[in-house]
Amino acid sequence: MNEQQREKFLNQSLQSSRKSYYPQLQNQLAATKENERQLQLLVDNMPARISYVDEHQRYVFANLGFEEAFRRHRQQIIGRKVETIVEAQNYARIKPHIEAALAGKRVHFETSFSDYRGRPQWLEIIFVPDKDGEGRTRGFYSLTIDQTEKKQTEKKLRHKDQLLKEIGALMKIGGWEFDPVSGRGTYTDEVAHIFDLPADEEFRLAESLKLFHGESRTKMEAAIKSAVENAQPWDLVLDIISANGIHKWGRIIGQPIIDNGAVVQVKGSLQDITDKVKAEQAHLASEERFRLLLENAHDAIFVRTRGCFAYVNTAAIRLFGVQTAADLVGTPVIERFHPDCREQVAERIENLDRKRQPVPNMHQV
Repeated sequence: MNEQQREKFLNQSLQSSRKSYYPQLQNQLAATKENERQLQLLVDNMPARISYVDEHQRYVFANLGFEEAFRRHRQQIIGRKVETIVEAQNYARIKPHIEAALAGKRVHFETSFSDYRGRPQWLEIIFVPDKDGEGRTRGFYSLTIDQTEKKQTEKKLRHKDQLLKEIGALMKIGGWEFDPVSGRGTYTDEVAHIFDLPADEEFRLAESLKLFHGESRTKMEAAIKSAVENAQPWDLVLDIISANGIHKWGRIIGQPIIDNGAVVQVKGSLQDITDKVKAEQAHLASEERFRLLLENAHDAIFVRTRGCFAYVNTAAIRLFGVQTAADLVGTPVIERFHPDCREQVAERIENLDRKRQPVPNMHQV
């Protein structure tokens, strides 16, 4: 084969190769571009800010979420250094983490940020180092999730929880719940305080019932049985001996929770009403002492309401010549006085009732 024939052969071979491989190469390039388009579409629609930063801390890639967060187009981000995009005060917070990622460490942290309008944000950030075949870090991937709304919600919930705790402590009332099958559940701090139990201890029905004794224990067990078996609520006032041996009075309200016709949970409240019960007992004791004082007085004493006897003591019963208090209660007071004295008695009553003036003794009635 001479030189001219050889050159002709090589040209034909080259043209044949182009016809054979170019379509394949073009198809591969087209497939690669389509994969890139699909990948870009995927990351652009993720609810996060995604970017890639090289070893010189320059952005190589940023998704749509990143663009929207910083109000910049992709062309204004790619090739720029991190500190020029996120601003100095934000960069100062993440700089140590960037350095750790470029040193080959995976970093996961949360930090406060200021957005493009200066409003505070709370971000969860993950840096994943990108290493070459020799283990050298050539950049890192960044995934940032805005947790601001979550943090605000958590803050509101903490505030509400604290408010409920303060009100519960003020009112001496707390809540509880338990599973009727296992007898386990939870209670609030105030219930733990009333029972003198650790606040972080699990609620156990069997252990809690040990704090009730005698008739109170019987009533409590019957109420729980009726709630679990018949879905009956309860509202009881019972005495309690706390874990520290302190006698207390509690108002306990229970409500069964029903699902598909079965009681799946029992929940309710416990209020420490010890002070109220003691006050009522003291009031009743005071009334009893006052009643005994009146009943044993030598002078006739009565209470008049709307012109009639409402109460009379023993001396009054004797004075008016009747057998029992029932003979006087409900009858007009003025009729028990002599007709000649009724005008004077009525005048004295008028002074007492309307003018609130004391009256002198009147011996003949």
